[in-house]
Amino acid sequence: MKALLFLPTQGPHLPRSGPAKQFDWRAQCRLAAALQKAIPDSVIYVPSAFHQEGSRSELEFYGDQLRADGVMPEALLLELKGFDTVEQCELALALVEKEQARLITISCYVHFKRVRYLLRDHPVEHVIAYGTPNTWLRFTHQVLGLAFPVLDQFRLRGWWKRRVVGRRLQGKQ
Repeated sequence: MKALLFLPTQGPHLPRSGPAKQFDWRAQCRLAAALQKAIPDSVIYVPSAFHQEGSRSELEFYGDQLRADGVMPEALLLELKGFDTVEQCELALALVEKEQARLITISCYVHFKRVRYLLRDHPVEHVIAYGTPNTWLRFTHQVLGLAFPVLDQFRLRGWWKRRVVGRRLQGKQ
């Protein structure tokens, strides 16, 4: 693998307004599929262990959409790990190091600044997908974009991850 196309998940199970084709996470998948076809020996990587109660898992949503966008199974790595953006970024970094691959992150617009912050000390190419976000996620990303550097300053990242994993294991966003 020369390039890892990393998609941090963006709550595909949550409602959005407007046509489904314009949802941000679907735009993210379309961009990833196009890049995968254009970059030889690249793999699309989607890590997520989250499954909201009463809905399909994030991996099912992403896997179905990427296959519908023409991604072949051998170019798709769906991993049942990573309950939140922090863990997903850590998993992507570990995989590119292991594979000695180039990291290309495809983030939804509302997620981009946070993902960029989490990957800031690593060589990463960022691609932004524009589409209709979930209103609640738009708000939470704005708050976390400001709060997460503060959490890191006070060395509370571990506390944050434990808190989120606890919620996610209960099937809660």
